[in-house]
Amino acid sequence: MQRGVHMPAVLPAKSKDVAGKGMMSLLVIRALKDGPKRLPAIAALVDAARPEISYDAACVRTGQTLDRLKRKGLVVLDFGPDGCLWRSTRFAFSLWDRM
Repeated sequence: MQRGVHMPAVLPAKSKDVAGKGMMSLLVIRALKDGPKRLPAIAALVDAARPEISYDAACVRTGQTLDRLKRKGLVVLDFGPDGCLWRSTRFAFSLWDRM
């Protein structure tokens, strides 16, 4: 007992990170190669590429990845008549050509 709380003898196993370093960014940039898409469409492509995660987890991770790529200047969020669409910047396409 520590501080009045019973601690488990063994901590529960952490889930394995299903996407390696940079894998989510690569999947998202590949998804945007064909043109602007909404978050659910990008998450569906990620879910198809990574079947070991659920669609809900793919949505969360895709949103986190898009925010990170936005801070780096690789994607932008456009607001238009079709709603919120994510698209790649020219810098992301130049990175794509190098891969």
